[in-house]
Amino acid sequence: MEKKYIQPSIINYSLFRTLLDEKATLRYFGISKGAELSLNDISSKKSTRTFVIAEPGFGKTRLLKEIISYASVISKEGIFIELKKILPNRAIDAYIQDNLAVLFKSKKFILKNSKQLVVCLDALDEVKSYDFSAIVELIEVFSKKYFNISLFVSCRYHHFSKYQNLFDTFQFDFLQIQPFTREQVKSYLNNSNISDQDVEQMIRILTSRGRDLIIQTPRYLEMIANFIGKEGAEVVSNLTKGELFEKFIYQKLDLENRKSKNNESELIKRVLEKIALVMEIYQTNTLKKDDLITIFEDVKSNLNISFLHQVPIKDFLDRTVIKDNIDEIEFENTEFQEFLAAKEILRLGRSDQVVFDLAVDQELNEIFPSWFNTLSFLIDLNIDLINPIFEFTNNRLSDLQDEAYHRFLTRVHVERLKLEERKRIFEDVFSYYQKAMNWIPYDVAENLSFYFDISQNIILKKAIVEAESEPNYFVKNGNVAFIIAFLIEKEIFNDSQLKYWEEKLTQFAKDANTNGVLQRQTLFALGKLKNIELLKKVVHLRTSSDDLILQEFMEACAEINPNDKFSIDSFVIGCKRREIYARYGIYQITERKGLKQLLDYFVSDDKFLDMFFDQESIFKEKDKKLIENIKNRFDKNIQKS
Repeated sequence: MEKKYIQPSIINYSLFRTLLDEKATLRYFGISKGAELSLNDISSKKSTRTFVIAEPGFGKTRLLKEIISYASVISKEGIFIELKKILPNRAIDAYIQDNLAVLFKSKKFILKNSKQLVVCLDALDEVKSYDFSAIVELIEVFSKKYFNISLFVSCRYHHFSKYQNLFDTFQFDFLQIQPFTREQVKSYLNNSNISDQDVEQMIRILTSRGRDLIIQTPRYLEMIANFIGKEGAEVVSNLTKGELFEKFIYQKLDLENRKSKNNESELIKRVLEKIALVMEIYQTNTLKKDDLITIFEDVKSNLNISFLHQVPIKDFLDRTVIKDNIDEIEFENTEFQEFLAAKEILRLGRSDQVVFDLAVDQELNEIFPSWFNTLSFLIDLNIDLINPIFEFTNNRLSDLQDEAYHRFLTRVHVERLKLEERKRIFEDVFSYYQKAMNWIPYDVAENLSFYFDISQNIILKKAIVEAESEPNYFVKNGNVAFIIAFLIEKEIFNDSQLKYWEEKLTQFAKDANTNGVLQRQTLFALGKLKNIELLKKVVHLRTSSDDLILQEFMEACAEINPNDKFSIDSFVIGCKRREIYARYGIYQITERKGLKQLLDYFVSDDKFLDMFFDQESIFKEKDKKLIENIKNRFDKNIQKS
């Protein structure tokens, strides 16, 4: 039985070129950007010809099946067809008639040229290359013959881009499936009976700066949910990132193994490791197919000879964690490549020497930035490598370090480190940002909090005293506030220590002689204290002209108590400024008293009402949450008021 469907963010484009131009800039792991479409929006589109475009594992097949299932809700009938099962010399309508009894369809489906019919053709990219143009012609003939139906065709980016000249006569628009947002990931895992705390732990383990998380891909999110269901969240939360990736890759290979009824997953994995290391050495994420064949020919090992005899290249590309981009290949996820390369390095022996031979720029005497993620996996697999790498960096003549190094150093599974090693990493990284007068990045601050020992509280207090004589004191204080926020969340301080930091944070927030960053980072920390009275002491910040300060104020209100009168007053102020997080705060109002207060604002404040409904087209799906909250608490008292 399939899990409840968590629909990804889907955006419509009239041109494929526009979709590609915006592909890398549409969203980030927090909230989706752009007008998202519901199943009803998709099924009711004015255009009746649509390509569904996404990478492998993003749920193209599931979306098409959901469209078919939804058809009956809007009094339509639908059918789902796998294009790879259609012969190039057999018309699509003939295939449907011959296989009607076994195809996924609505109960009363009858093929006819009707506006009440939906036909979904899945996985054009899985059609054999020598049949591709013929199948495209079949789709065109079918589309013209049944011109009244709603027709959906799914395909991957590269395949459509490569052969888009074949679609010149097609009048289609495009739906892009985006990676899951944090909210969608949490919703999916919560539906699998996984707590918010365990979800956040999972996200922290898998986070990689500037990249989509592996669990933003529905295929791998489902895998981790199934694994947690079998093993329990506690078991999974104790795994390292490398161990999790091992399970992702093995599970995918084992699944494909069962389909083919062969036992080649271990052999395939060994070959994947060799390919991954070659790609890491050349610092590339793509490899031309001709170069892949050359690798097999050049490496005259028994492993590769055995592999070539047992696994045809096409099967290898179709059944592993590699994407076939027609002329070249790449791993489905960049971190798969880095993890598998790390595994191959361990197989070579003398890992520390191999690391310095491959990962260090010999002229500059520094680690190649592209190798930091691979090194993270190496340390996951062999914790003893942390010290030689740490010593190498500290013994260089240059004092310069960068964020990539700090992210690498602070992503080690801390439970495997000795206390003194953890404390040393915390102090060295924190001290670097204080001395350099650089703002500490969010993820580095969060990671550092896991290395902190309460005996180091004196270091943070001392940093504030030292900052008093500095012209840019607010940078140092901001770094302290940022780290303190994550430490408060971990409940590491006793009452006396907590009282001290409450006073210092309030003092920071009232400081008007800064550029605003200190206030933002302090508001973030105040939110973790869960005391709305502290925000009231800095109420002037909720009318700040700095939009980022306003955003942080709204988030703090929502985190402390979205149902509090002060929070709701703040959300209304924020909505009038079109602050998106004020609106998200409103969606979290669930108590009767708070909802009544909100409804009173809708009645009495015309500007708030206008601003709220002015953005209805963007937030209409999320506004359903507010309506649901009102319904759950609605009674005669609210109605009378």
